[in-house]
Amino acid sequence: MNRANYIIFHPDNARDPVRVSATSLVGGKIKRNWLGTIWVDAVGNGNEDPYVFRNGWIYSYCHASQLRRQPSENYLQVGSWLIFCSGDKANDGVLCVDTVFEIGQIHQWAQMPHLSLPVSFKSVKKDEPDAWKRHFKFPFDGYHDSVTHSYEARLGRLNSFLPLVNEQRVCIDFDELPKVIRDKVSSKVKGKYPVNLTEKEMSVTLEIIRKRSHTFVLSDIKLLSSPTVTRKSGC
Repeated sequence: MNRANYIIFHPDNARDPVRVSATSLVGGKIKRNWLGTIWVDAVGNGNEDPYVFRNGWIYSYCHASQLRRQPSENYLQVGSWLIFCSGDKANDGVLCVDTVFEIGQIHQWAQMPHLSLPVSFKSVKKDEPDAWKRHFKFPFDGYHDSVTHSYEARLGRLNSFLPLVNEQRVCIDFDELPKVIRDKVSSKVKGKYPVNLTEKEMSVTLEIIRKRSHTFVLSDIKLLSSPTVTRKSGC
């Protein structure tokens, strides 16, 4: 079966620019103590998804139920790519990307006889309290309690990254995309539905993003200070 790959829209009013330290690829060179700004779900005010403040970023909820997860013509598998971008900018014909996520592992939640964390995260509340409070606890509080899968990012120089140029997200006009990709993206903007791309289409899109990026934030992401909470996460 072929891998499914997606562009996923999320609202800007749920995203916050935050100052972090991280391991990044800058101008072709690895910087272990890079300092800069990334765009993430509002920190400390609801579910953060994807959650990038651990090595092995996690995505579980936002639009996930709309992605193909069962074997079919194509579906999400290890090696699938997800591109998270601004739904607001898409309304203006711009693909503004904050997260590029290659799936490295897939973790299944249990729904019966009661909701249970994936086996790999059974002790996350004790071992990773921040990840618990900011991502994993929400289905147990009545939000996204139909969750079935968590996707863990593959990290590395050639894998997942947060793309930046001139200290901003990487933005690409729809007109700069090949027509077949542009038409697919444009058809999903109104309803903000995930855009299913073939492996070839995703490869082309990733190449465009990489060529535009000067900084690739790769791993070891840590908040430099606790932000003032002004908005709620969107998913």
